[in-house]
Amino acid sequence: MDVWTTYSPHIDRSRLVFAGTESDGSAIYVGRAHHSNDLIPGKLLTGQGLGHRCHVSYDGQEHSKEQSEVLINNNYTWVSSSDGNVPQNAVVGGQTASGEILYVGRASHCGILTPGKVHPSHRCLYLPFGWKEHRYTCYEVLVRTSNSGCNPHPPCNPTCPCPPPVQPPVCPPPVQPPVCPPQRPPICIPICKPGHKHGHKHGHRRC
Repeated sequence: MDVWTTYSPHIDRSRLVFAGTESDGSAIYVGRAHHSNDLIPGKLLTGQGLGHRCHVSYDGQEHSKEQSEVLINNNYTWVSSSDGNVPQNAVVGGQTASGEILYVGRASHCGILTPGKVHPSHRCLYLPFGWKEHRYTCYEVLVRTSNSGCNPHPPCNPTCPCPPPVQPPVCPPPVQPPVCPPQRPPICIPICKPGHKHGHKHGHRRC
């Protein structure tokens, strides 16, 4: 169950869903607000001078809203998708005045991960940035981790495919102890000493 609550500057931010980081280092959280009879997912800015407001995109522009809601963290993750498609268990962020569902998504714009709205009938993600609305066909969707993954109906766009599953690390084989060569007893070589001339015939020497 997705839980949205009215935003207050005094809310415990550790409970919010982190989406990215602004250029000043402040956190960007997942929020949503009403605009022109739409309930639109967007970005909640909390940095100095940003007024703790939710920014949403609509009709080519970025709109700053004082009244907004924020999503409470409940084991979410971001999954790649494209062309208006969303994975299973995608988080519903709002809807249009005509009743079309809008999902929570994000994309990197000017090097900043920015949340916005996935608009399925428009086959894209819209995000607010620089007081304009920006369109992306490749993006990430916020999903509940109980059953995350790419929706095979329809499949992800091959130009920006879903990431492969994470492979477990391969452990190196155990180190084998060195094999010592067999020990051989030392070979003793007798040393010949000159024998005494007396007592030996023909002057032979003995060892």
